[in-house]
Amino acid sequence: MNGFRLIGSILFPFGKTQRFTYFPSSHYTKAMKISKPIFLLILLITTLSGCDTSNIAAVPIAKKAVLDLRGWDFETMGNVPLNGEWQIDWKDWNPKENSLNKEFTIVPGHWANSNSEKYPTGFGTLSLTILVSETAKNLYLQNGVTRNAFEISAGKETIYKSGTIGENYSAEIPNLNIQTVSLPNSLNNQIHLSVRISCFHYHICGIATPYILGTHLGINKSFLETISRDVFVLASLLTLALFHLVLYLFWRDEKTHIYFASVCFLAAIRLLSTGETRLIYNYLPPGIYETMVRINGISFVLLYLSFVLYVREIYNSEKYKLIYRINFFVAFLLFFALPLNILTFSKFLAFHLILSLLAIFGLLYPIIHGVI
Repeated sequence: MNGFRLIGSILFPFGKTQRFTYFPSSHYTKAMKISKPIFLLILLITTLSGCDTSNIAAVPIAKKAVLDLRGWDFETMGNVPLNGEWQIDWKDWNPKENSLNKEFTIVPGHWANSNSEKYPTGFGTLSLTILVSETAKNLYLQNGVTRNAFEISAGKETIYKSGTIGENYSAEIPNLNIQTVSLPNSLNNQIHLSVRISCFHYHICGIATPYILGTHLGINKSFLETISRDVFVLASLLTLALFHLVLYLFWRDEKTHIYFASVCFLAAIRLLSTGETRLIYNYLPPGIYETMVRINGISFVLLYLSFVLYVREIYNSEKYKLIYRINFFVAFLLFFALPLNILTFSKFLAFHLILSLLAIFGLLYPIIHGVI
């Protein structure tokens, strides 16, 4: 009998199901009971934020649109994120090389001028001159998240296009791809990089995550490490979702299992479009970006609601009803914004995420108060 109890405590340590579970200490039971909601809370909050694609420290930073990498050995020192000050030519896709009135913007980040005054939606060119050593040959570039359509050029040669850039909303076809492209050999140990961007389908414009420069081996290694993290988290979440779905099939009266499975499944699905690699965009046809923005918003609301229902199922008391109703109200607000145009919807989505985060923190009260 003790053997069955031990197996039960391993397989079913959470939730209200206690058929096989035996805990000798009430304090231990309370600790285990609170751990799962807090884990879900952390998981839900992390879906609101992105991940930095680079963990490299003490690398050169671009200043006045010049990045000096002459002392950098790509073979031994690895890849370099092209962060820092890039030149920005607002509403100009063919800027003059020796322009006197130069403006600079910080990459990654929302495009702005030298005074940190943000530009609205529109189009422009971001450029950077990279100084490399004589031994730096056969370099590769991995672009970061760039909204909404863009073209990358090295010198006068266009090396990559994502979507179709345009000077207005109708002419632009947005697309969000992260790819690795080969750079032509540098002339005079200089690489003149320019990115022509148009942004009319999202309220945050420019280069959102770093561009990475390195060797073919270094870029591939970095990409495989990144995608491995995404796949590991994806597989873990799907495994948890399947496991708790099976538990629900055996014990239909325990709704906590189906709610927990829903949270894990929805978090896994969102990872495909919000993870470090934005993997799903590589397999979607051009022009579907606007639909994906709305789907991301809806998937977050469903994830949010699943978590609230899970907490309510465990701590279903009259004194917590107001907190649950506030969270339901905040979650459903996004559905009223779905008919809006994509630019207004994206602005509302950002506001909704912040409001949701504040409401989610309110759930800590029933979680902690219900256990203590």
